[in-house]
Amino acid sequence: MPNNSWFKTLFFVLALSGSIIMHAQSSGTSSNTGTSGVSLGPGYDTDHILSAMYNRHSDLVIVAAHRGLHSILDDNGNACCVTTLPNSSIKLDFSKTPENSLQSIYNAALMGIEAIELDVRLTQDGVPILTHDSTWGRETNVGNADGKCCFDPWGPGPGLSVPDGDPGELGGGVSNVGGQEAAGLNPNVSGWSNASVQDTLKLRTSTNFAWSTWNEAPPTLQAAIDYIGHNNIQAVFTLDVKDGTSLQAVWKLIAQTGFYRVAILKYDAAYTYMWPATLQSDFNKLMYVTKNSSDPDSNYVKVMPVYQTSGIAPGRFGSEPRELASMQAYNAFPFTAGMEVDLKQNPGILTSLYNWGDSGTPRALANFNPYKEWVASGADQTNYVNYQFFNSNGYCCSFLSQYFYNGAPNGQPSDTADQRPDWSFILANRNGFNFITTDNPLAMGSYLWQRGQRNTSYFF
Repeated sequence: MPNNSWFKTLFFVLALSGSIIMHAQSSGTSSNTGTSGVSLGPGYDTDHILSAMYNRHSDLVIVAAHRGLHSILDDNGNACCVTTLPNSSIKLDFSKTPENSLQSIYNAALMGIEAIELDVRLTQDGVPILTHDSTWGRETNVGNADGKCCFDPWGPGPGLSVPDGDPGELGGGVSNVGGQEAAGLNPNVSGWSNASVQDTLKLRTSTNFAWSTWNEAPPTLQAAIDYIGHNNIQAVFTLDVKDGTSLQAVWKLIAQTGFYRVAILKYDAAYTYMWPATLQSDFNKLMYVTKNSSDPDSNYVKVMPVYQTSGIAPGRFGSEPRELASMQAYNAFPFTAGMEVDLKQNPGILTSLYNWGDSGTPRALANFNPYKEWVASGADQTNYVNYQFFNSNGYCCSFLSQYFYNGAPNGQPSDTADQRPDWSFILANRNGFNFITTDNPLAMGSYLWQRGQRNTSYFF
């Protein structure tokens, strides 16, 4: 991790070059948890970013860096990228930056990305920690624990392969059955205490499995909050929580630290809070923010429920009309900053939610843009049909087609395509999706700028 002198040198150089990366904040204007002063990034006003979510603009699509700005694959299948800081000749190399790391937050802030999504799970002792997978193998050097570094995602597999969600978003995994030891250690996140994690593990990338140049352990959410505040990073953060227990633990922490001001809880509505009235009732009983029963936490929480095509399944919402009813109900509550509708094809499952959001809600209408995590040797790296994604237990890999919802056994419609990697699909309607979460935020931002949809002046 860069030390303070490195930061000061960078700040000085950027200031001399006239870069917008430096931007003085007047006292009292910052809505982040850090002190006012120099910010790491262009100096956005986070209240204005949130306002742009609650009040949509036709010339602005908000971009969220999925797991921060981290190493991705280029068109040749190599780990990348190197970019130039805005208004500067200084290069930023994030080809060895792990996902969900402090370095990935730093990179996103430097490049002026206004929203950052982070995955949060709980350790064995209930500490919120940043990690996507349910296991430690893919993202860390956990194999060093027994001298057999490291877990091989392509090793003898976990046996039964049952994709059950959406790649990179809310679950999207396979059953973790058998074969683990042959591929290397791959213990569950929930089986390790935070002390063991911090003492033992170091992050690595999933593009070339390079070690973090910052020599980072998986950061706790508290460490991320401290880092964001210390560097006065002016961005909003969507915190992708996997279940109700994690949500409660995460909320307690962000409420007590003041991070709730810039944080949005993101969760699968079908599994966590189907209806906003239930969430309001639960949060009416919490007083972490003010300690005042007449001013409960329901007045301070911000959420982004996610609607997936599999949400129509029996045992979840059961039908698309019920998902739409949930979305419409959420839109009426002030704590809803936006709603993610993971429309895969149009027409298709969730089209009614998209159409209603397109015409009926001022709140952010979000979608996820899946970007390749692996492509087989010899396959066209640029054709999204070949994109594959690590499963949530760390094993490689699943095609988007393996996440299709099959409604036939239930007499329901089925997914037959997933066009979300195609920007022309996800941005087909200028008044449609206006909040895009992606692992390739810089290219997405450039594309939107060319379309006249990156008017970031709203953020100042």
